[in-house]
Amino acid sequence: MGDTATLIRDYYAAFNAKDVDGFLALLVQDVVHVGARARALENQICVAVAPTVGNADWSPAVDVNTGWAAVYRTPDRGFPDDGILAKGALDEPGWVTAELDFETLKRARDQAQVFTARDWDAQALPGLSVGQVSLT
Repeated sequence: MGDTATLIRDYYAAFNAKDVDGFLALLVQDVVHVGARARALENQICVAVAPTVGNADWSPAVDVNTGWAAVYRTPDRGFPDDGILAKGALDEPGWVTAELDFETLKRARDQAQVFTARDWDAQALPGLSVGQVSLT
């Protein structure tokens, strides 16, 4: 998929043309990949997205499929700035592979700029106030 500006322009073009299917296809693809990248960042892990691409005449539930495969990683020291380890082309069937270096993964967790695992317990601060909201 193109850059963010292109994606936003495509959203607006599909929306303004009342191309609901086109707009939703863009939205679904983006949401899946943004979610995968967020899980990679939050959990300091590698995440693979492996969609079915093309027509699946054998299944009415997933008859037409669109998307691209990708492998994401935390955008931290020792990894690509955008977190993309591998990325396939939109709607092109095929394999996407990435080599996972577990030593670099461990080092990133131990010395990362984002210390999700190490800082997890700090979320339960004694001074943290909890309130209730009542809707009337």
